Amino acid sequence: MIENNNCFKDYERIKKNIKFLTSSEIRLKLLNCLLEKPMSMKEMHIKTNLSYSSIASNIHKLEDNGYLTQKSKRYYMNNHAKMELLNLFDFNNSLDIINEFSNFWTDHEVQELPKNALMNIQSLKGSYLIESNPTDIYMPHNTFKNLLMNSSSNVKAIFPFLHPDYPNIFEKLLENGVNIKLLFVQGITANFIESMDQDIIRNGLIKETFKIRSLKNNIKISLSLSDDFLALGLFKKDNSYDQNRLIVSNTEEAIKWGNKIFEEHYISGRKLHF
Repeated sequence: MIENNNCFKDYERIKKNIKFLTSSEIRLKLLNCLLEKPMSMKEMHIKTNLSYSSIASNIHKLEDNGYLTQKSKRYYMNNHAKMELLNLFDFNNSLDIINEFSNFWTDHEVQELPKNALMNIQSLKGSYLIESNPTDIYMPHNTFKNLLMNSSSNVKAIFPFLHPDYPNIFEKLLENGVNIKLLFVQGITANFIESMDQDIIRNGLIKETFKIRSLKNNIKISLSLSDDFLALGLFKKDNSYDQNRLIVSNTEEAIKWGNKIFEEHYISGRKLHF
């Protein structure tokens, strides 16, 4: 609570800065141009198609507020202006993701996502929600299954439950030389291992392409990752896993975001000895 209260210590100054930046779409367009490189007014006019009078008026306001400096008819953003603008873009992307998947976040438990993950939720920009429908009630699972089966090099996953398809899927992945790191809740780890071909497991352990850990406590998140995708499932408010909705992304930023979540949980898992 103290940490959150400190966030409001400079509220008036922050409000003033945000209001100055967001109250003018023209200023945002000009700053976005100058993020790429320093430009003259003529170059900004060509890039944005804004009138010279609009550019001149807003450039002077940006100069007066310490965002820009002028050298040889070109305008440069200073470092703090770049940092403010980039964080504003992140904030905008965060709100987009929260609003786009509003029902998903509202109806599910999100506390298993680390605080840093929630603070960087903009990393899911470009994700899409896979939902069951009357003609394909298994669409989320089938989508997830296809993503896994097409993985070529590395797979990481956190599973709070054991689906009957999982042993067969991971047997095939191991046979194809895919590196696998898994994290199960304690109660189902043994069942998963016993359901797999023991020779395939043994070979994966020898080659160090198969690593599995067990969590003592339950975890309310299903997370799967490869070099090419992220798939995120959550529990509903009634403590049952929602098999009807799945967030999927193919962006590098989302995969990095998911990897951080995975590693944070994985290091707390217990190593298994065979």
